[in-house]
Amino acid sequence: MSVANKFVCYKKIGMTYQNTLTWVALILLTVTGFFLAGSAIPAKGMLIILLIISSIKFLGIGFQFIELKKAHNFWKVIFVGILLIFVLIMYAVYAATLN
Repeated sequence: MSVANKFVCYKKIGMTYQNTLTWVALILLTVTGFFLAGSAIPAKGMLIILLIISSIKFLGIGFQFIELKKAHNFWKVIFVGILLIFVLIMYAVYAATLN
């Protein structure tokens, strides 16, 4: 199948090559998180790694599939702010359980 035919095929089902790459990256990050969760990494390191992976996935979904890249800067700031609040709350809850 030629490149032109692949492009036409993507357009018929409403997908772009960038959407496909983002989807594959999300799947790979999900599988990575699954296997890391069962590893022998210390809890604090695991939390940081999984928060980074989930943050990348959150941003990928938001900017690619929710199309925040085309939105006003206000909505981009709100979206990233919600992510930062979530990450800080998760880390604070973890830190509170250590005491």
